[in-house]
Amino acid sequence: MQEKPEKKQSWGDQREDLVYYQHLESIDQKIRRADGLNEIMESILDEILQIYDCDRAFLYYPCDPDAETWRVPMLKTKPEYSIETVMKQDIPMQPELSSLLQKALDTEEALYFSETGPLELPEIIREHGAKSLLVKTLHPKADKPWLLGIHQCREEREWSESEKLLFTEIGRRLSDAIATLTMVKNLSESEERFRRIIENSRDIIYRMSLPDGNYEYISPSVEEIVGFTPQEFYENPRLSLQTLHPDWLAYYSEEWEKLLRGDMPPFYEYKIINRQGGERWLNQRNTLIKDENGNPIAMEGIVTDITHLKKTELELREKRDEAQLFLDIAGVMIIAIDRDHNVTMANKKALEILECEENDIIGKNWFDNFLVSKDIDSVKDIHNKAVKGELESTEYFENRVKSKRGNTKLIAWHNTVIRNEKGEITHSLSSGEDITERKKAEEERNRFEQQLRQSQKMDSIGKLAGGIAHDFNNILTSILGNCDLALSELRPEDPLYLELTEISEGGERAADLTRQLLAFSRKQVLEPRILNLNDVIANMDRMLRRIIGEDIILNAKMIPELWNTRVDPGQMEQVILNLVVNARDAMPDGGRLLIETDNIILDSGSSIKYPEAEPGEYVMLAVSDTGRGMEKGIQSNIFDPFFTTKEIGKGTGLGLSTVYGIVKQSGGNIWVYSEKGKGATFKIYLPRIEGVPDTSAIDSNNRKLPSGTETILVVEDDNAVRNMAVKVLKQLGYKVIEAQNGGEALLVCETLESPVDLIIADVVMPKISGVEFVDRIRKIWTNVKTLYISGYTPNYIIQEGMLKPETPYLQKPFRPISFAEKIREALD
Repeated sequence: MQEKPEKKQSWGDQREDLVYYQHLESIDQKIRRADGLNEIMESILDEILQIYDCDRAFLYYPCDPDAETWRVPMLKTKPEYSIETVMKQDIPMQPELSSLLQKALDTEEALYFSETGPLELPEIIREHGAKSLLVKTLHPKADKPWLLGIHQCREEREWSESEKLLFTEIGRRLSDAIATLTMVKNLSESEERFRRIIENSRDIIYRMSLPDGNYEYISPSVEEIVGFTPQEFYENPRLSLQTLHPDWLAYYSEEWEKLLRGDMPPFYEYKIINRQGGERWLNQRNTLIKDENGNPIAMEGIVTDITHLKKTELELREKRDEAQLFLDIAGVMIIAIDRDHNVTMANKKALEILECEENDIIGKNWFDNFLVSKDIDSVKDIHNKAVKGELESTEYFENRVKSKRGNTKLIAWHNTVIRNEKGEITHSLSSGEDITERKKAEEERNRFEQQLRQSQKMDSIGKLAGGIAHDFNNILTSILGNCDLALSELRPEDPLYLELTEISEGGERAADLTRQLLAFSRKQVLEPRILNLNDVIANMDRMLRRIIGEDIILNAKMIPELWNTRVDPGQMEQVILNLVVNARDAMPDGGRLLIETDNIILDSGSSIKYPEAEPGEYVMLAVSDTGRGMEKGIQSNIFDPFFTTKEIGKGTGLGLSTVYGIVKQSGGNIWVYSEKGKGATFKIYLPRIEGVPDTSAIDSNNRKLPSGTETILVVEDDNAVRNMAVKVLKQLGYKVIEAQNGGEALLVCETLESPVDLIIADVVMPKISGVEFVDRIRKIWTNVKTLYISGYTPNYIIQEGMLKPETPYLQKPFRPISFAEKIREALD
């Protein structure tokens, strides 16, 4: 109760206090005597009219400034100031009234409004004839605020502080009364509502006292289910035990003992035999009631007849077991996934593939637990479209799954949907075949076939390049030989000397080109030696650094104990140089270049990764850069002749094809590893050779042409080559006989009285080849010496079975100096 402030009181003040408390006692009596909320409101408003001698007293609801409408549920007025038009109807909220309500909510005290006071009276209040207003907010618990107010219409009136204080206290007491009566009303309505629910429920609802087991309440539905009335249960509580199925007596006794110990299960199922002799399944859910000491004093529960559910469950289980039997004998995994992405069914094959038990997958989220993270979004999109009806079925779809043991497997799926009796999609149904091993085999076969096709393509192009080089070498032999002969007869100051020199240099460049073609075709003449690649790289270090420039950092990582291999040192330098130049061009803005050597052993298992390499010991040379890298499509053509990614005029396309040819001709293999934007690595594997490295060098400078007086037969079908050879031989003092093919040579030999000292014959000629001619003539001239010449390499000639390995041989194009030396070597 709001107490009045203490102060020294006069008789008038004491009398005022007495009136204050008398009014509050009158209010309390009205509240105690009233029957219901409406009666309290009416009696309190009537009392306020008398206490304040005001013209109107009202209750406003709700006191909410944000409400769209407002109403006056209760109003008391003097007859001459009646305004029944606003009673119990919704009226749109006005801004002035909203402001008034907010002010009232912001304080616990009564607020005074008037036409001339500090708080201005809203226009809507004036329209109803009021000149003064006193209001107080009411805050009943569990309800929105109300507004209690009084109007003075006859004249403007200012209420005293004592009157405001009394009004505030009346508001508080009315608020408590409203809260109490509202609570009672709600409780009464709730009790009635629950009573109707319980009485009409098909479940048995009961309360049993403990430990005696007597029923305090049991709902009427017990008669329909068990066959006995509630009254019969009140009189004989043991009916619960008497109606139990014999198979469940022991179980029920155990549960009752648990109950008395306070260890009661939340629910359990059991079977009874009702009064009519029928078997019924019941589900019982219990709540244990304890006293303040924790001792059980009662049990409340609900018993549901689940007989029909059990029957349906049994039928479904039988059908499911039958369906599961068919599913389990399937050779593919089958799973069903609901709309929430949970697995609801998985067959035996699915458990086998996922390496799990049934309880590891049923009810689990398929995407979170069994899919590889990179595949989740795409597979989930297909599932979601399927269950939305946007995708009826998917004939074929592949994605990876992860088993419980962490193994990844590739599954090929066929998907469809499951619909309920309403035609609504409830699940996706998928059958999946584990194609992991098959896919690996296909990928290995495809990779092998691609490498085989590449090898066959390179071999075909190589044969073409070799044929071109062979014919071109005949031409170059004549050009270079005749240039050298002409230059030997001129002085350097001669006007023709410079022009012939330029022709000779052009011929040398053309010879270099044929050597590259022959290197690619693996028909180049090599002079292999046993050497250590570390020595070759070390000797090239200064030159390589000069070639790559200052923007590229060169590092060499060479193991000290590197094995030896057998290669042509000059050609090996060409390989390294070509790879370094290629790496430099891939890093126009600078970067890092790494040259590595290592000892590598390839076993039989390496054939999957390196199908062209035989098992054994190899010397590995790797050149890596941090340049632009290459896409897969470019890598498949990188060793093709004339293939280049450089701008027009920046590359011939023979650099890497030359590398490929030299490596293959040296008995090795080369592979490239690269990704776009991540640089490239070229790895060369050369067979290991036992032996001491050969570090000797051949000084070919300032050599003189050796001469002789022997008789030599020249057999060559190319006129230019034959003429040049004859001219050189005659200048060197030899006696020369010439023939333009094998048949002509046989005829010439028949006219000679004695054998010649040396036969120089082209290996490949029309009709009778040089080899066939020599074989025939040796039946007559048994010990005649021979020197074979050809545009093909010795390796090719030997591989094709034309010559034996130790047979003297000179490859075109050749200059007079090498020709003369080879002749003396054959003769001597």
